[in-house]
Amino acid sequence: MLGTGAGAVLLFAYLTAPFLVVFVTLLYLAVRRGRATPRDLEGSKRLVLAAEVVWLLAIGVVWTVINVVSIAWIPWLQPYASSPPQSEPSQVVRVEAFMWGYTLETYELKQGTVKFVARSIDTIHSMTIYSPRGEIVATVMLMPGMTEEIVVELKERGEYVIRCLEFCGDGHPAMVSKFRVV
Repeated sequence: MLGTGAGAVLLFAYLTAPFLVVFVTLLYLAVRRGRATPRDLEGSKRLVLAAEVVWLLAIGVVWTVINVVSIAWIPWLQPYASSPPQSEPSQVVRVEAFMWGYTLETYELKQGTVKFVARSIDTIHSMTIYSPRGEIVATVMLMPGMTEEIVVELKERGEYVIRCLEFCGDGHPAMVSKFRVV
């Protein structure tokens, strides 16, 4: 729902409603005070009261515009706003993490989009995939009883390394696996 127009309206209402209530209250009090003053006030005081109302209206308009425009910049909306729809990956690899290793369904993959379906069978681990050049391609936290899915574009041929970056006991430094992209 966050990626829809209704979601944007709800975010606007929930995030800005408290400020909007304060603004409307101040505007109401300023207008009421302006009407309650005697009409025989000198011009400068009436001008100050009118300027106060105009100033509050201007601030309200600027505040509303800034809030409406900034909805697109809300961090948790970014995946919905900026990521193009991904095509279904042609390869799916199941991964099991355990103390102190990984079991992959296959150790040879083709270049392209791959979905890794990973789970931990004993404790908290992570699955971090390094490219043949040693750069991190993707990482995901694996918790017992939960299955995580990540889609990765494997562009380079060569040997990729999977390492655990979550300390999982004495054998943690040796928790490494490899797969080849052809």
